[in-house]
Amino acid sequence: MQENFDNTIFVTIPHAGRYQLDTLINEINGLREITWTYKIWVPTPALIDKSDGSTKQFVGQNFDPKYFTLDNIGWTHDHCEFCSHTISDIEGYGDVDGFVSNNDWLCKDCYRKFIEPKDMDSLVKGLELP
Repeated sequence: MQENFDNTIFVTIPHAGRYQLDTLINEINGLREITWTYKIWVPTPALIDKSDGSTKQFVGQNFDPKYFTLDNIGWTHDHCEFCSHTISDIEGYGDVDGFVSNNDWLCKDCYRKFIEPKDMDSLVKGLELP
């Protein structure tokens, strides 16, 4: 942990970078309120924009087929809600599994580091210094 001149404490989180400790604790508490389920990641439907090829995950929303193509396996990866680590079934492109709630994902490392521990004091003491 590093203390700033104004007594703000920062910690370093792998894949996520430097975090202000009180912001980190608030974010962890919010993630702990969610029910997470372990799952192997699989591609899901995506809308492909015909004008530029960009993709948006399809979750049942209305779309105009004049502007979008529905690809049943077009959503190729997700990112951890906490550290942005990639979760995908593409070999060498990140983790192939993680923890999911609705369409939000946590990588296994963040889940084990921030959600599983019940004691916040032990969790904070184990964080990296910048």
